[in-house]
Amino acid sequence: MKARASLYVVVLIAAIALAVGCNKAPNDAQVSSDIQSKLNSDSGLQGKQISVQSSNGIVTLSGSVDNDAQRDAAARYASSEPGVHQIINNLKVPEVSAPAETAQERARIEHRLRATAA
Repeated sequence: MKARASLYVVVLIAAIALAVGCNKAPNDAQVSSDIQSKLNSDSGLQGKQISVQSSNGIVTLSGSVDNDAQRDAAARYASSEPGVHQIINNLKVPEVSAPAETAQERARIEHRLRATAA
């Protein structure tokens, strides 16, 4: 009888410990560090200026990347981290400027339009 009671106590303590461990919120600094490590391990994101901040499950990504694919990849890494429930993706992607030929062509067309309008 005592052995059975002891077994129940041990099982109860284990269940409580497991429940407490599962409800523990992730540490913000650890979440940021884990995400930064994931970003640095991706060859397409290595060397990019990406800042990661975490607060109560909300992760903010800041900095700049080369294209939308890199921006999306960074957000996927952040959202895959346990305890993260919202991503604020402030990563900037530079605008692609028109090739010089296109700009020159546009200027030539505008010049012709002005000449015919006059």
